[in-house]
Amino acid sequence: MSGPVLVGLISDTHGLVDPRVHEALCGVVAIIHAGDIGSDATLYELGVIAPVTAALGNCDGPALAAFDVQLQVRTKVAGVRILAIHDIHDLGPIPSDVDVVVHGHTHMPSIQYHGRVLVVNPGSASHPRLVPGPSVGILEIGDGRLEARIVMLDDLAE
Repeated sequence: MSGPVLVGLISDTHGLVDPRVHEALCGVVAIIHAGDIGSDATLYELGVIAPVTAALGNCDGPALAAFDVQLQVRTKVAGVRILAIHDIHDLGPIPSDVDVVVHGHTHMPSIQYHGRVLVVNPGSASHPRLVPGPSVGILEIGDGRLEARIVMLDDLAE
């Protein structure tokens, strides 16, 4: 058995990629960025780790024109249907045709289920609010199950 498939979840970088993000996302096959990217350099840097799918955040602008960044994006990884959006309040009802929703905007990490849909906010990788520090998320896909966890970057060595 080859083990689970790992997907990196990140949001609210605001143009800054903490060097510990590389360690936290080591081994992921894809990265989902839930907006407030900040610059095209952020997407290029994350792209060194794994292919990136990104949603547009309320602080993002025309600097991301070279990338296919939409307000809401969908992708599939290892058969799991993932939707990314920056502000979950812009989504309306959680769609029934996805398995995971990744969002940001609040800068506060959370993992919840809405019915059968896993909803993850990885927090902010650069500007956390009301939490001990910057964070990212890991989505683990394997053996017919989905699990998400939050990785606090301050728990990693610099």
